Amino acid sequence: MHVGQPACETRKCPLGGPVALYGASPTQLTNAAGYCQDTAQYIEGMRQRVQTIKGDLTTQGWRGGAAQKFSHALDEWDVEFKAVIKILEDIHDRLNMGAGVYRNAADQNMELSGSLARDGLTGRIDNVINSN
Repeated sequence: MHVGQPACETRKCPLGGPVALYGASPTQLTNAAGYCQDTAQYIEGMRQRVQTIKGDLTTQGWRGGAAQKFSHALDEWDVEFKAVIKILEDIHDRLNMGAGVYRNAADQNMELSGSLARDGLTGRIDNVINSN
């Protein structure tokens, strides 16, 4: 959503009645999914670098209470960032599924509109409902 743009607007459906549009096209959803995936991959790279640094410090002989607390803090951080990555992957999957649903619905609407126009039934939703 852009600044100053309404989150939701209502338009008239070609077959009658209002349709709420939330301002996100299938392409925008797919792009957003890509950003989630890129961010998850970036965080995973950072997470791996932190684990490498932790490993380097402990193999170089850093011992004692400070080393243990540092190691424990990084272990907690690692668990939390794995959870963030999982959430981003879940958002990625949901956005892609939503884009597919919207794309299929748009395709079906276009097919239905074209079929109604071709058959001269535009605006006669009862004919569509009652036909088999």
